[in-house]
Amino acid sequence: MRIFRLFIGFVLLTAEVGVLAIALWMAFDGHDLQKPLGALWYEISPFSLTQSQFLIQNYISGGLWDKAIVPYLLLCPAWEAFLRILVPVFLLIIFAFWPRKKGRRFRPFR
Repeated sequence: MRIFRLFIGFVLLTAEVGVLAIALWMAFDGHDLQKPLGALWYEISPFSLTQSQFLIQNYISGGLWDKAIVPYLLLCPAWEAFLRILVPVFLLIIFAFWPRKKGRRFRPFR
């Protein structure tokens, strides 16, 4: 179980560093971070935006793109969207590496 937690923590940490690197690159490259993330993404790579929409709507859920990703990520300013991604990932990393006492298990329905 510990190896699984370490692996999940490593994956989440890598994703967070990647999102932070993209945000810093966009800020230093002169992109306006006050623009909506969807418009900024379309300026940088319109093909990946439409491909992401296609993959999420067809293989995950049609409503997920329209009801969650578009209003909560693509229509808000880019800096806010990056925070909406980074903060939950950071919290998941903290919980993945949170030290636990040996011999005690998490039993929520006891």
